[in-house]
Amino acid sequence: RYFHREETILPGIDPTAEIRISARIATTACIGAHVFIGDDSSIAEGAFIGPGCVIGEHVTIGANTRLTANATICNGASIGRNVIIHPGVVIGADGFGIVKDQDSWLKIPQIGSVIIGDDVEIGANTTIDRGALSDTIIEEGVKIDNQVQIGHNVFIGAHTAIAGCVAVAGSVTIGRHCMIGGLSAISGHIEIADNVIINGMSGIANSIKRSGHYGSGIPAMEARTWKKNIVRLKHLDDIVKRLMQLEEIIKNKR
Repeated sequence: RYFHREETILPGIDPTAEIRISARIATTACIGAHVFIGDDSSIAEGAFIGPGCVIGEHVTIGANTRLTANATICNGASIGRNVIIHPGVVIGADGFGIVKDQDSWLKIPQIGSVIIGDDVEIGANTTIDRGALSDTIIEEGVKIDNQVQIGHNVFIGAHTAIAGCVAVAGSVTIGRHCMIGGLSAISGHIEIADNVIINGMSGIANSIKRSGHYGSGIPAMEARTWKKNIVRLKHLDDIVKRLMQLEEIIKNKR
């Protein structure tokens, strides 16, 4: 922090920006080149909206929040104070809400929104979907790495950290002060308690009710060993059956 020089932000609106008349822009905010800001949106004091950002209608951007470049904030989203949003982030796109109708899929309207708390950081090309009925909520102090997918109606508790390429399916509740390793996948409609640590490349299919350190997946190993283990894995069911038969024979001989 001592060696990092903060970029100077000069207030003002670039002449190439397109801002709807009903939008409210604080005098100390900085609006970059080719920005679009929709009707009834509000940009607070000291906010920085970088080049190429698109902000929809009825969006709220809190004080001193930074959208670096080419981020998209869809209609109705609310972004808190001191938030950092890196390039390519999309907040408030439709969640993956579909229902089978005989031989085709019907889209379920996604009428919720996204609420981002204060002091959140969201990495490049991360996507946070709007809720289907209720809102998707990211509480204060959450840190999200690059290329993370957050599904609709997800709740992420305060000060949780999520590493790159994690996928969180819809309607998941993640507690406070959790740490989720990269490339992990979390199935929908489950709950994760506070103070949970999940190793990278884990698959979480069921709720985690107690704090602690959890993990799954197979770590890297020498290719020759990996091939042998995969061959043996195919025979695992037969091996278990034979073992049970041997146990039964030994039991009967006693």
